[in-house]
Amino acid sequence: MAEGIAVDVTFPIVSSSGEYADAGGTLTAWMVADGDHVTEGQFIAEVTVNKATGEVLAPTTGTIELLRAVSDVVVQGTPIARITPG
Repeated sequence: MAEGIAVDVTFPIVSSSGEYADAGGTLTAWMVADGDHVTEGQFIAEVTVNKATGEVLAPTTGTIELLRAVSDVVVQGTPIARITPG
């Protein structure tokens, strides 16, 4: 990955049955604040889909920009945050 290119963090596919649910889900908690420095693999958000709760991990290290608010209903695969490496 090229240095300095932002990476989108997308709402994950979470289902208690393991099957794709395209209706989306709810962003239930941010574990970081807008502008925080995060590290790859860090637990950054919690989401709920069809009564299943999942963790969102940072895909890279850098500064995070939050694109969605807690309680937002989000279609799976939609960007919820953006991380600029550095």
